[in-house]
Amino acid sequence: MMKYAILLITCNVTLLFMPTSVSGEIRLTIGSDHWPPYELAEKDFVTNGFSTQVVEAVLKRMDVKIEGKIHLYPFARLEHHILHAHIDAAFSLSSNTERQTACYFPEEPLIDSKWVLFIRQKDKNRLTFSTLDDLKGKTIGVVRQYAYTPAFWAFLKKENNYETVSNDEQNFIKLHSGRIDYVIAEYANALTILENLGLNDELIPLLTQPVYKTGLYVIFNKRRISEQFVTQFSDTLKAFKDTPEYYRIHQNYFASQPLDKAEFYHICHRGNCAVR
Repeated sequence: MMKYAILLITCNVTLLFMPTSVSGEIRLTIGSDHWPPYELAEKDFVTNGFSTQVVEAVLKRMDVKIEGKIHLYPFARLEHHILHAHIDAAFSLSSNTERQTACYFPEEPLIDSKWVLFIRQKDKNRLTFSTLDDLKGKTIGVVRQYAYTPAFWAFLKKENNYETVSNDEQNFIKLHSGRIDYVIAEYANALTILENLGLNDELIPLLTQPVYKTGLYVIFNKRRISEQFVTQFSDTLKAFKDTPEYYRIHQNYFASQPLDKAEFYHICHRGNCAVR
């Protein structure tokens, strides 16, 4: 009798951490933050942006619904919610050890991104970057809870030459005022922020040497979502990238940032590149 009671409890716990199902429909609770051009927020919800549109399109192809709307959280809270199984999925996140432990990462990223250093225009003949040693004795602005890379974090902690803020906007305002020397930021997101702040002529990226490149992913909490579902999502996303719809979404947000050669071939090899 006891073993049946244990089995019943186990089943109930399993059901508790499965996606909401109504009349056979799979529904996911999803969160994100305001991080243009990848995620754009309106009031308490994420309603637009490159990643948002791609996620919605892929789930539609899988006949999977979103429970309500995509909820908006500050980034640190978003990470807390996905790591502690308060939501099923979150985007757009890169990989680190803690996230890999708690969450499944699809093999296919939503997009590849590059992280670069920004400086003031007036410092372009004084500040450079080719190796981490160039940052010694300088102050770098970082954002709380961002993953960056183990090597970059190890360098910053060893040199103790960084200042932490809650969001990228705060970093760029500090950089503009001369309170820090460098800001590390995701390139496309940074360009959007600088345009909104009216600082795109005064703060410039160092593009000759990105700090690192990484994929941006939808991640799924392991306690709530099965690995099989994540594999299906990854396969569907990969196939979606070969469609005119994906190309149109990409061009809508990154027309001024051409696809690199590999991405262009991936999307255009079936003749889809002529579609606008």
